[in-house]
Amino acid sequence: MKLFKTIRTHWKKSIVFSLLAAAGGRYGYNRYHENLLLHKYCHQLRHHSLKKIHPEERAKQIVIFLNGSAGNGKAEKTFKKFALPMLSVSGINFVVVPTSYEGHVSSLLKYLPTGTDALVVAGGDGMLQDTITSIRRAGCELPVGYIPIGDRNNFCNRIINSEDHLSRVDRICQSVKCVVEGRTENLPIMEIKPDSGKTIFALSYLSWGMSKRFIDLRNKIWDNSTMFGLLSLGYGMLRYADIWGSTISTSLNNGVEQTFGTLSLVLPDRDGPLTVIKQKPVSGFSEYWDGVARPIEEHHTGSVVEQLLSLGSHHVVDNIRVEPAGEGKLWIDGEEVDSRNISVSLTEQEIFVPTARVTSPETVEVLPPIPKTVERFLEEISRKVRELLPQQ
Repeated sequence: MKLFKTIRTHWKKSIVFSLLAAAGGRYGYNRYHENLLLHKYCHQLRHHSLKKIHPEERAKQIVIFLNGSAGNGKAEKTFKKFALPMLSVSGINFVVVPTSYEGHVSSLLKYLPTGTDALVVAGGDGMLQDTITSIRRAGCELPVGYIPIGDRNNFCNRIINSEDHLSRVDRICQSVKCVVEGRTENLPIMEIKPDSGKTIFALSYLSWGMSKRFIDLRNKIWDNSTMFGLLSLGYGMLRYADIWGSTISTSLNNGVEQTFGTLSLVLPDRDGPLTVIKQKPVSGFSEYWDGVARPIEEHHTGSVVEQLLSLGSHHVVDNIRVEPAGEGKLWIDGEEVDSRNISVSLTEQEIFVPTARVTSPETVEVLPPIPKTVERFLEEISRKVRELLPQQ
């Protein structure tokens, strides 16, 4: 009764401390299950380090390009916490090479150690796109792995079934595991050939027009809140007043010039196909709400590709040529480049991809610590000592 009387007397403090306790409990619960998952994966990969190899053979050797600035500057910390322990217990040889600027991978390829079996990208979509573009230009045929520790990992959403509802740690650990076990597939990627300049490769999408700006704004501000998400889209109406009602004029395969509000090319899932998305120009509030704000808000928990697919009509093509009229910007896997006349077709790249479902955090078996008590630890030491002593 004294407890209830205290809560009633200090109800404001009780509410504050209850909220803090709930938040702390949730944080501790998530960290606990993250550690369980990491423990489980490390336990599964131990057998790789125990495999016997022929004296003339060598262990697998991979080079990891780490973009420490990805994930709001937390990528290096995330890599060391989850990916590095799994790689260390797997028995493979690996070298971690930090990258510091766009195009750094291209200059590092000439220094690859002899006998490198694979390249692994630890970062976001931009880093992966830059790496694959660099190796394809250099004629390198090594398979590429991907550890998703960036902000918006659209390629990871493409190759892992969204129905699995995997957590961030699940995806990181599963990606490392498929690299260690050597599971690769030839996945379709976009080969973008401009009229002038070098060929670029994209793994998820490329987009012109104003709607991509609103998607980025919605994903950046209050990502998990519907109310504040709608406020951010309303703020976008004022912030991007200069491009309100803007259009992109293009000449497609048939040579007929057409006008769109947004034109996008996407690879929606693991097997493609190349999908063209066309959205009509938006000039009024009702058109903005029905054509931009509501579809983005309804799909804000999905990837950028899923949000783009919700914005307009789409159809499948094998290849396409686009000739934008006027100045503008083109987004390729989240990276902004100057718009240009391009031809887009599909090609293949060997990539390490997860092929099996992952055990969810709720069903992970807790591995008991060894030893569980000090007494058992002392008994184990005593037994080992007795075995080492000579028999009387």
